[in-house]
Amino acid sequence: MRALPGDVHQKLLRSVRAALAADSMLGPWFEQTESAARPPLVIEDFESAPWASMTFSGMRHSLSVKLSGPQMEVESAYDRLQAVLTDPQFDLGSHFLAELEVRHVEAALDLDGGMTMAVTIEALTIEE
Repeated sequence: MRALPGDVHQKLLRSVRAALAADSMLGPWFEQTESAARPPLVIEDFESAPWASMTFSGMRHSLSVKLSGPQMEVESAYDRLQAVLTDPQFDLGSHFLAELEVRHVEAALDLDGGMTMAVTIEALTIEE
């Protein structure tokens, strides 16, 4: 996919970030201070591409997220990320959210019991 800046892209990214940051468990993952209780949740990439069917047009979006920290915390954060993004209600202006899926892509353990997990959030928005 190629990156396409635009209104729906910005609104989707802001909506996902706001939903995660507002959650009591995931919110601290966004804190980027030395005193943060958990390592940060990092949004690494956001791409979009046009999509169309016979009757609708819209955009396919892919958001790459990285979680890193103690294995149990990373696994809990992934579970919570899925729960928070199940059937979200986002205001996307001229588009509506037709589907959203959170997928675990890859996880790696380190020798200290830590884990880094790559997660992809895929969404389809349709023009109203």
